[in-house]
Amino acid sequence: MTDTCEYQFNGLYNTICLGDPNTHMYTIPICDTDGIQIGTNGCKFTKNEIENFVNSPHFKPVENWLNGLSLNSSDELLSSILCIKFRDIFRFGLNGSFTTLSVCFDSQKAKQLGVSSESYITLRGDAVSVVIEIKCENKLYYLVVEETRLATAGCNTSFQRRQQALAGKTDGRINFRDVLRQEMDEELGQFNDLFNKSEINDLGYIFTSQGMLDEKIHMFGIRVHMSLSELIDFVKAIGDEQAYSKFTDKLLDSNVPFMGVENEKIRLRLIDNPVSTHDCKLLAGITMLTKSQ
Repeated sequence: MTDTCEYQFNGLYNTICLGDPNTHMYTIPICDTDGIQIGTNGCKFTKNEIENFVNSPHFKPVENWLNGLSLNSSDELLSSILCIKFRDIFRFGLNGSFTTLSVCFDSQKAKQLGVSSESYITLRGDAVSVVIEIKCENKLYYLVVEETRLATAGCNTSFQRRQQALAGKTDGRINFRDVLRQEMDEELGQFNDLFNKSEINDLGYIFTSQGMLDEKIHMFGIRVHMSLSELIDFVKAIGDEQAYSKFTDKLLDSNVPFMGVENEKIRLRLIDNPVSTHDCKLLAGITMLTKSQ
């Protein structure tokens, strides 16, 4: 926890208070002595469960968000917050979490400002992503990762693996370049040396869904040049049958193992039409990389 925030339980008033006591204390009501009411199905968190969450690395996205509220406490809307409620907490891994909150405002002030008196948000923290641009014979190609993405399975008539820019969560780490290098090492594996020595350009950041998510993705860009023979050797090495056939008019008989760690099962792919990926990270990163020239 930071020195500027205190997280304390108030047994007398049966509440948990989060935030900076010198500016704003955000009180989360506890429905009874046993726990905090969440959602609409009657499930509860006990005080011990909330206290353990507050004092764990999984709480970092909520802590950062509360710090932001304190920094912007003079804002007309934020200063009218009456209550913040936990709706759901999902923890995974050593540091990962998704926390859904409902934020209640003074109804008169909310109406005056044209917003709902209760808003729902999900906090998951920051991430990093990199656009890897390969230039060959005055044409641009992009290296992407291809993996299963279950959340978008219902968006098409047939389920398929998705292509996207390399990315990963920061899990509370603030040296974004170090986080990126670790992600590149995990997802590019033996091919990382081809790109890790290139200049990594800091492109800024993007928000992915500002209406409900706090997620801020710190974008980076890498440019490399390859001759046609080098590019053909590369797509052969990563087992990209489609790209290899496009360059050589030959079929590629490859058995390249999946990249990634744990259960990721990642394939590397070379594309020349980034719009076909529908990946906001890749598309935004290409725009940012072009403007950085």
